[in-house]
Amino acid sequence: MNTIIEVFLTIVTGGAISALFFKFYSSFDRYKFRNEREYILPSLLGGFVSILLTLGIQYGLSQIYEIASIMYSGHTRSIYFSPLIEEIAKGSATLVAIRLMKSEELLDSLFIALSVGLGFAFFENLLYSSINMSGEQMLRSMVERTIIIAPMHSIQNLLFILLFLFIGRKIHNKFLVFLLAAPFPAFSHSVWNYIALETGANLINLTLMVIISRSIIYAIRVEKNRFIENRMTKILPATDGNQEEPLQKIERIEEENKTENFEFQKESSEFIYEAVYRKLKRG
Repeated sequence: MNTIIEVFLTIVTGGAISALFFKFYSSFDRYKFRNEREYILPSLLGGFVSILLTLGIQYGLSQIYEIASIMYSGHTRSIYFSPLIEEIAKGSATLVAIRLMKSEELLDSLFIALSVGLGFAFFENLLYSSINMSGEQMLRSMVERTIIIAPMHSIQNLLFILLFLFIGRKIHNKFLVFLLAAPFPAFSHSVWNYIALETGANLINLTLMVIISRSIIYAIRVEKNRFIENRMTKILPATDGNQEEPLQKIERIEEENKTENFEFQKESSEFIYEAVYRKLKRG
């Protein structure tokens, strides 16, 4: 009975920490494309599928002697093989989730990427924690890995999807876009693993990753809010006979015109894509 309780606590703890990390990114989005609860299923399904895909590819490679002899020498698998395989698996599952969920807004797609990355980390951490561990050891391992490893997986997946979406605006061959987007997060993941194995400076590395990814989300959110509020202001009645503040009027129009608000969110993504490309051309 104690074992069942310990396993249950391990699962709940890992899920709760992951949910808090996701909330750190999504809670500031005033014009939400969907409720946070809607990301739970893609997180679990996408994470489970991507972990199975990762294990399957790694097992297949291990059956080829020439590859296995290189793959399992020192830290080669952790630094060179696993990062690329894991990012491809997570990215593939995320793109399927984005398509199935009919995501038509930039932040929404990035939140799906974060959730699938957290789902992948959840199952990976559960596997690691359950191997040769029991009771308190298993729970401690799950907590430590969820705090350190889960954010890394979700941020790398966010970078993958961010690159895929922006590159995909200019190149229409999705397979080529996938090949162009995959190397950067795979390389970043490899650097993470190298630092973790060789120096142990995980927290410094993770802090930098969180700052960069959070800054990206913040910049997109600010531009999205500004675009939507400008569009909302334009549809406000010229004279409505009351003294509402502009923000109150926007909130009222938002409630009364949910369809327009939804369209504005999609339009805001197009605006952000074009704004970024304009800045890149000037640079």
